[in-house]
Amino acid sequence: LDIEPGLVVNVAQVFGPKPECLVYQHPRGELRREVIGRWRAAELPYVHSFALTQRHAVLIAHPLLVRPRSMLWSDRPYIDHFRWLPERGTRLVVLERAGGEPRIAETDACFVFHVANGYDEGDEIVVDALAYPHPGVVHELRVERLAQAPAAKPDYVRIRIARSGKASMERRLDQCFDFPAIHYSRVAGRRHRYCWGVDPWTAQRVSTLFKLDVETGAARHARFDDWMVGEPLFVAAPGGGREDQGVLLSVGSHVSRDA
Repeated sequence: LDIEPGLVVNVAQVFGPKPECLVYQHPRGELRREVIGRWRAAELPYVHSFALTQRHAVLIAHPLLVRPRSMLWSDRPYIDHFRWLPERGTRLVVLERAGGEPRIAETDACFVFHVANGYDEGDEIVVDALAYPHPGVVHELRVERLAQAPAAKPDYVRIRIARSGKASMERRLDQCFDFPAIHYSRVAGRRHRYCWGVDPWTAQRVSTLFKLDVETGAARHARFDDWMVGEPLFVAAPGGGREDQGVLLSVGSHVSRDA
């Protein structure tokens, strides 16, 4: 949600003779979509989220790729058509929200489910994301393995994309949380200081909620034994105040009690 103009912005993928990723928008309360950016590629990445700044949309095209035609007449599950090709690196597809051809920057191979935030900083674009070194977590989340605690943990990374097309990746916190949350109404698409998240499977029967100061790298956490805690939501205090002034809501399920 781009709050000030009241726009819903989202991405879609076209699996057909000419595969492509689309960025589209529409006003809140309306259903007619306007396509504001296209990126065509013979192989499409697995896409779960993307970064939205005030001027750009950024797709993280990590090298977990699929040729859509491989799905024709196939009875394999959707995810089993994707191949991990780390030698290709990760492409960052930058689409101007005002229109124009996509720009491509490259960085190290990684796998990303969730983007925390993105913003413009001068001529650079900054994208904060939770990056895994490889997509092994996808296989750890298969139904037959869900009773076990996944071993794969992401790093909180900051990716800087220069106007020249060069990109750099800096780790702000190693092997931490996922499911990021920010003070959305204040900092979405703008520079932020705090990010919250959860590691639902810290260990068997243990979850942990996190608060990260992305400027200093300092992290606080709250451990929940015998609970599986899910994606958090930051709710700001009424009337404004500090960026981190409010409460964090999360739903937890007890591992043995009906609670």
